[in-house]
Amino acid sequence: MPAVSPGPHLGGSRQSQHQGTPHPEMLDESGKVTREPLLVMRSISVDDAREQLDALYEASDGASETTDDLTD
Repeated sequence: MPAVSPGPHLGGSRQSQHQGTPHPEMLDESGKVTREPLLVMRSISVDDAREQLDALYEASDGASETTDDLTD
């Protein structure tokens, strides 16, 4: 079976596939390329976040409980 080099998500080097300057957010405090996973967040308004949380709550089992159920 022929050897297949792993892609970047399987431990292969992205630098070998793409030469150039890395994006500044991919560098650690000392200026070296980080190998740790990064958290990517999308900015949304407070109202949009509240609507999404309300929809999740109403879709969960917790929406069927009343305050009386929670005090028992």
